[in-house]
Amino acid sequence: IVQLATQALISHNYVHDNLDKIAPVTLGDGTGIELLTTSASDVSHNIVVRNGLGGIQLRIASRENVVHHNRIEENGFQSATLDGVGILATGAGTNDNRIEHNDITGNLGRGVMLSRPAGTVPITGNVVAHNRAYNNQRAGVAIMDAATGSLVAHNDARGNNLSRLPPCYQCNLFDRSVG
Repeated sequence: IVQLATQALISHNYVHDNLDKIAPVTLGDGTGIELLTTSASDVSHNIVVRNGLGGIQLRIASRENVVHHNRIEENGFQSATLDGVGILATGAGTNDNRIEHNDITGNLGRGVMLSRPAGTVPITGNVVAHNRAYNNQRAGVAIMDAATGSLVAHNDARGNNLSRLPPCYQCNLFDRSVG
């Protein structure tokens, strides 16, 4: 976890097999790399594999970070409901981040997800571009609920939603944002 940092560099790491050992599982547990209230930081050239719930998470007022050129694979195996995520951006104030040029494959959940609970202050200004999102159990890229004003462009998302779970039965890009 990188918390309350500015201009941190998280690069060239092999982050693997982090588990949540205490039930119930909470957001952030079993995650490979987590930025919490972190700004203007660079997460790049990492290999993030087989973590219990997620690969890389940007949470709670994490702003203006760049997540790029990472390999994120097979994360989320501790989620009984296939809610694991390769890269997640969530939490109030998690705005203006860039998620670019990552290989996000085989995660037991969504490849990339921008999400906030419906009815809360939305996260905005995030960019998801030039990523490869293949063979994730749910959507390749998902924009959900109170995540608005983001740019999703030039991603190669295919072969996702192998689980065939609703609301998108065969889904590579899913937008359920409000507003």
